[in-house]
Amino acid sequence: MIQRDIYQHYGLYAEELFYVGPYTAFTVKEKDYVLVPDKGHGATEWEEKLTWEQQMKQSGELNSAVFVPTLSREYSAPIDGEWQLLFHIPKLHEDFPYLDSSEEGRQLGEFHHRSLQLFESQPVNTFGERWCQWWVKRIEQLETWYQEIRKKRRLTEMDRWFVQTLPYYIGRTENAIQWIRSSMVNAGHSEQGTICHFCFTSASWVVIRERTPPVKLPSDWVYDHPARDIAEWIRYQLNDFEARDKQKSILQFINSYEERFSLTSFTRNMMFGRLLFPYHYVEQVEQIYLREAPKENGRLNECLQTIWDNEGEQMKQMSYLLKNVVSNNESHEPAWIWTCTE
Repeated sequence: MIQRDIYQHYGLYAEELFYVGPYTAFTVKEKDYVLVPDKGHGATEWEEKLTWEQQMKQSGELNSAVFVPTLSREYSAPIDGEWQLLFHIPKLHEDFPYLDSSEEGRQLGEFHHRSLQLFESQPVNTFGERWCQWWVKRIEQLETWYQEIRKKRRLTEMDRWFVQTLPYYIGRTENAIQWIRSSMVNAGHSEQGTICHFCFTSASWVVIRERTPPVKLPSDWVYDHPARDIAEWIRYQLNDFEARDKQKSILQFINSYEERFSLTSFTRNMMFGRLLFPYHYVEQVEQIYLREAPKENGRLNECLQTIWDNEGEQMKQMSYLLKNVVSNNESHEPAWIWTCTE
């Protein structure tokens, strides 16, 4: 029972249980708390995140959840069969406006700007090369599966589809890496990193109640280049295949972000390079062949087919971003961006 586990490890009696997005939340004497799954970070990493939490609070960031240790001073505890961390949600002013793309951009820009003071400038390749190395590692794993599958006598429908599509996405990854590395060559000597999110989307911040400010979870924070958050927010929009006015929302987000934190040419290019990496395709394939969960394969196959069916539209959107967000120079647009749209 969740209430029993909470009381055992935190000494808190949960009066009301409710859900905030993917998280379980509860109330104790009109104070709100949220449970967040422990992703297995080591003690050093958690200490770093909690130090950031304190530093950001001192700099004026009030919309961040406050970590609560267990009674035995541990980082997490087994709650309802899963190791979870506990955060207290600060009491914030009511009557907060609807969190649209403009407000999200404005808040993210302010958040990044506040966190600048926490870090020293780094060589430009600190960020981009780390991304490239991680992408190469993930694609190499897919290539290993590709070779193994081609040796099989009988291929499943998923196997055949994977063999047909992987070469294209390898090419897209190579273009992403080339773009990032070219951007680093053309950039200055150093860039400023900020606190970012593991994978920033419109659902990354929690809203406890209607018309209350969104709250940021320190458990989701990582140190990286600010282009990471911007790119992942845009990727989320581009992959919402039913959404309308994507271009308008993205431009509103970017313009509002820049009200708080100006984008350098390098940041815009890093953002575009990161978007070129086919993250969702790679992630879905990994779930199928790494986890080997047959029950999920049907759903995952459908997700992959949807990604492939919308690839042409994705590249059109990327072309629009390149012209209107990254560069106003149409001659800067590489020919390969249209290879799958014609």
